[in-house]
Amino acid sequence: MNYLLARIRDRRCVLSNQAIYESPNTLDSAVPYAPDDSLEEGEWFYLDNFTQREYCLDILRSPVNGTAYAAITDDELGIISFLCAVQNDGLVYFQRVTKTQLLCQKRVVFGDSVRFEENSREIVINSAPDAIYRSTDNRLFFQKLSAITAIFHGIDEIFREATDEETNNFLASDFIVVGESYNSSCVKKPNRKRIALAKEALNSYDAEQKAAVLQSIRDYYPSIINDDDSFKIETDDDLTYLLYGVLQRYYTTADGREKCIASSVRSLQQ
Repeated sequence: MNYLLARIRDRRCVLSNQAIYESPNTLDSAVPYAPDDSLEEGEWFYLDNFTQREYCLDILRSPVNGTAYAAITDDELGIISFLCAVQNDGLVYFQRVTKTQLLCQKRVVFGDSVRFEENSREIVINSAPDAIYRSTDNRLFFQKLSAITAIFHGIDEIFREATDEETNNFLASDFIVVGESYNSSCVKKPNRKRIALAKEALNSYDAEQKAAVLQSIRDYYPSIINDDDSFKIETDDDLTYLLYGVLQRYYTTADGREKCIASSVRSLQQ
């Protein structure tokens, strides 16, 4: 049975016996989520073992019976936060509902007959959902993390910004010398996210790897190197160059002619 549910304060049944979304044919080629990865058109990220995560919704942890939910009422339309479509294909689809998708307006409707509606109330259904859950392998698929944070509260922990303490600790690293006019309050949001990733990366490197990574930054960006081989950070751009290096984003083309920065990275399957 197909069910379309809406999240109000509780759940409400909107429709039954109606499939809303079509399953993308690219789910089987989805890639595990990585904060520094970017998707090609039509690709999806996935999270494994989703029902074991704290931010998983209870509705995904047990079979869904749409008849157990009360029907939605007209006065509840304006407070819908997201839609949940449980379909016969075995997938559960999610779409957040923003104010721009809640329409209340006059319109002319074309079909078997043309009619005018004085006060039409409707929700725009996107061509693709914001998230898809597949129970057979317990995976949640999504394309934009920002689109599902309002559905799965707490999921943004998988891509977080460094705290003030973590930022200060990173800037106090023994390989960094911070300029007098630069401190943690100068670190902008993108670099706070990169610091969180860099912290994990540095913790995963052994001594030899760390030395090689830091040396590669010196090779690619000598302009931020002090006489003692430490890194001088006087601007947020300086910090960006350092963080790109820690995250191993620098590379040289195969012909050796051009040095580049990778906008995202993905490990190759062996």
